[in-house]
Amino acid sequence: AEPLFKRTIAIFEKAQGPEHPSTATSLNNLAALYDSQGRYGEAESLYKRSLAIREKVLGPEHPDTASSLNNLALLHLAQAKAPAAEPLLQRLNRAQANWLRRELPLQPRELRGGLIDQQPDAPAVTFALLDQRPAAAPLALETRINRQGLLAEIERRQALLKGSSPETRRLAEQLAGIDRLLASVSLPPAQRQPLREQRQQLETQLYRLFPALRIDPVSPSQVAAALKSTAPQGLLLEFQKYRPWSKGAKGQGEWGPPRYVALLLRPDGSIRSLPLGAAEPIDAAVAAAVAASADSNRQAEAPQLLAAVSQLLLKPLQAELAGVRELFVSPDSELNRLPFAALPMAAAAGPTLGESLQLRLLTTGRELVRLQQPGKARSATTLITNPDFGPPGTTKAPKPAPVTLQELGPWQQLPGTTAEEEGLTPMLRPQAAISGRAATAALVAQQKGPRILHIATHGFFLSPTEPAAGTITPAPSLSFEPLQRSGLVFAGANQNATTSAGTADQDAYLTAAEATAMDLQGTELVTLSACETARGSVRNGEGVYGLQRALVVAGARSTLLSLWKVDDDLTALFMAEYYKRLKAGEGRA
Repeated sequence: AEPLFKRTIAIFEKAQGPEHPSTATSLNNLAALYDSQGRYGEAESLYKRSLAIREKVLGPEHPDTASSLNNLALLHLAQAKAPAAEPLLQRLNRAQANWLRRELPLQPRELRGGLIDQQPDAPAVTFALLDQRPAAAPLALETRINRQGLLAEIERRQALLKGSSPETRRLAEQLAGIDRLLASVSLPPAQRQPLREQRQQLETQLYRLFPALRIDPVSPSQVAAALKSTAPQGLLLEFQKYRPWSKGAKGQGEWGPPRYVALLLRPDGSIRSLPLGAAEPIDAAVAAAVAASADSNRQAEAPQLLAAVSQLLLKPLQAELAGVRELFVSPDSELNRLPFAALPMAAAAGPTLGESLQLRLLTTGRELVRLQQPGKARSATTLITNPDFGPPGTTKAPKPAPVTLQELGPWQQLPGTTAEEEGLTPMLRPQAAISGRAATAALVAQQKGPRILHIATHGFFLSPTEPAAGTITPAPSLSFEPLQRSGLVFAGANQNATTSAGTADQDAYLTAAEATAMDLQGTELVTLSACETARGSVRNGEGVYGLQRALVVAGARSTLLSLWKVDDDLTALFMAEYYKRLKAGEGRA
């Protein structure tokens, strides 16, 4: 391969010049060959030449420049030269994050995930650096708070654009067109700078007209300031699953088995990382505890299994939790499925984390900065309870294409939600209290930012591989649409109501995908008094794709959801006690 790579470099240097992007790509390819052979000195010089060309010709934030920074950093990590890798990763993370924040809001939603997947995985390499250099904890935290949940943040901002003027939409389309031109390596260098200047002018106009679309970077110090203001005795705990990178048996760099690390940020701005060990036993313990907790026949096993999780996750953090009153947790990977509030602080029979601390789950600490911003002043409360699903014995028409929810149900009425409505109405004094046949999915989707939106009905989560026993069978098309596999059930769900075309004439299901289009700007709290509304599909870097994500994208500032199947009557008692305490000023958490 080596002589062919060298011939390619010679051809590009002669035909297109020594500083052409294609020359840089060929230099990078030869460097990768040397890298894989452990010829690190030769690889390093070529990576540096490639980086210099790309930075000069394509710019410091171009994806190809990011690729060179990534490759050079991995080369240093394979040699255990973490101090040499750290400045490269600082440049990589900030440049890539700037590019993504600028590029993604102007792209169609369906393209954004693919664009991220095409980029070097800067967060992965940064946490591999942390494995060798614990002093890099500030860089790791900055990376996580700016990248975790970025797509959800963009969708939340993008949702605001729908209600903007034709002028802002026109500017957004022009910017997207320029970005497509700049992304082409065949664009002559002489045309790049004028396009960049034109883009900057258009961007300035757009953000002047529509400042809410801009996504600025967030620093750990900003998050610490928000934490200090919100919870002076609080602690932000960010978990991260990662893989170390080191020199393999054959001399080349390779990824090791996954591990977990905890990043801690205090109100005074101090940052610390604590390694938690191999991910496999932690994930296995979480899976066992969650399975037992959710199974009514295995409840007796749950405390001991949750205590086993606590030994792996909380015991290493015990000294750090001393004196903490409010804990903000940002989970990662399988930890998104974990009921943190139910974890015992020490012994299985001792107090739980939820009993010992004010506990709040976040996608990432960046949310603390957003929640510092005042919301729209709202006073109305909407209460939706006990939809009339229709006779339970009937068969149902499928939901219209492109989604098919096959054999979902039948759904039993929820008389406990009527008691819930009767108990909450005097406390919440809702502007609207809707139930029975009036409680339709269409009516819910049309809600316009009530201060509190409380919905008591059935919830569902369809696993892509394991449908609920005897009741739920996901259609094949749903396996690839995580936001279509969770949702809420409303009036008419048991009715066989079809049009002449054979499709349902009313939509009795509100999926998470549909909930993203709701207008919940100014909504302080959405409570879903239903089963399994906090469940969803985990995507690394984005958290859980389900109802919680959808409601945040729609604008809700906080949500109260369940990981379990919940008892109808007991839930009514729980909700009455919850709102009683909320009215007394105890706070949502």
